[in-house]
Amino acid sequence: MEVSNHYVTIKHDINGSPAESDFELRTTTLALAVLGTSGLTAYVGFFNVCKPKKGEKVFVSAASGSHDVGRYFPDGIDIYFDNVGGEMLEAAVANMNAFGRVALCGVISEYTDKGRKAAPDMLDVVYKRISINGFLLVDYLHMFGEFMSITSEHLRHKRMHALEDVSQGIESVPSAFVGLFRGLNVGKKLVEVTKI
Repeated sequence: MEVSNHYVTIKHDINGSPAESDFELRTTTLALAVLGTSGLTAYVGFFNVCKPKKGEKVFVSAASGSHDVGRYFPDGIDIYFDNVGGEMLEAAVANMNAFGRVALCGVISEYTDKGRKAAPDMLDVVYKRISINGFLLVDYLHMFGEFMSITSEHLRHKRMHALEDVSQGIESVPSAFVGLFRGLNVGKKLVEVTKI
């Protein structure tokens, strides 16, 4: 089945922080296909990379923006799930317990900033015996069915709640995307598009 698809694209290479003027709205015809991986990255990072144990203190900074460095970090973190890197990772490692685990699936702080590359204090990593594991979602796509089954069940029985930050209309894609790099969203950033 073919449909008319309205989408937002980047006009040119972006050097530094993105701006709304870097995007444009386009239309094309395409065949329908379904592949959703929303939440799979966090599921894989948390359960397969970090392997949480009951009673451990977890801190998640995924998708909190590249410049969100003033966030409060509690003492005694056991697990840190991150796609920010930079100063967020530095602060987390400084506040981790011995044998803490870090799952790192991105470094958004370095995507738009060509300046200093922040890094955790390696003495903390050694003395506290902290494990830092990088991973890519593509290595875990075979788990998508399991992820959908488990999370759907949790959502249905209200054992898990989705926190979403929703913008309206395809024309809001540029500002929504730019906001990701500024830490303006709370929860998963979505754009709700009605038929154009």
